[in-house]
Amino acid sequence: PHFAVETAHDGEVALRKIQREPYDLLVADVRMPGMSGTELILEARRLQPALPVIIMTAYRTADVQQFVTSSATSFLEKPRSGYGSPLTAQVPEILVNASPDCVNYVR
Repeated sequence: PHFAVETAHDGEVALRKIQREPYDLLVADVRMPGMSGTELILEARRLQPALPVIIMTAYRTADVQQFVTSSATSFLEKPRSGYGSPLTAQVPEILVNASPDCVNYVR
């Protein structure tokens, strides 16, 4: 599958993009400069409640696990060899199972 991808160098930039237009999926790291990944996810979901999320971290703490469980967020542990494979495997499944008002395009 091919996907259009946009990047942001920190959570604040990502949030501004989400404020301007809806997205089909948010992939965020837990530890980012400025706003944390969990803060970004909470704010993004305030704007777009059905937004599917994949959160990545090398620091799988009890707090991260609780956040993943309570927010219906998918999880990807890093670092990984062949890093793209687990992520690209999760994306189609998450998008197909997403709320219809969230998914604009899946190929």
